[in-house]
Amino acid sequence: MSEARKYITLDNNQIPIIVRNYTNSYNLKIYFKGNILNVSKPKRMSTKKLLQILNTNKKVILDQYSKINLSENKEIKHWKTGEEIAYKGEIYKIYVENQDKNLLTIQIKEKEHTFNIKIPETLNETR
Repeated sequence: MSEARKYITLDNNQIPIIVRNYTNSYNLKIYFKGNILNVSKPKRMSTKKLLQILNTNKKVILDQYSKINLSENKEIKHWKTGEEIAYKGEIYKIYVENQDKNLLTIQIKEKEHTFNIKIPETLNETR
């Protein structure tokens, strides 16, 4: 399995995309995980054919992408530095940082009463 992180442009919107190739797969699967478009495809399918399929379905993709990126979305919480959260009956302060690694890291320091959240720079978060 190979994995490559790219951006695709549909109607002047850059959408982060991850394309995965599977040798034992016979179907194409397109879905969003967070704000990232994930594509699982058979190894025999060319990139040109994949782009044709994405362009024919761009209206559906853009509609779903815009729903995910709405600031009115109550299901996804965007933490900001300085906000407070109750944890184990006590108030903890939140510190949000960007990091070069492609990992989301959450560290709880109970002695200092802080949550340190490190977000990858590849995520398009508005703070």
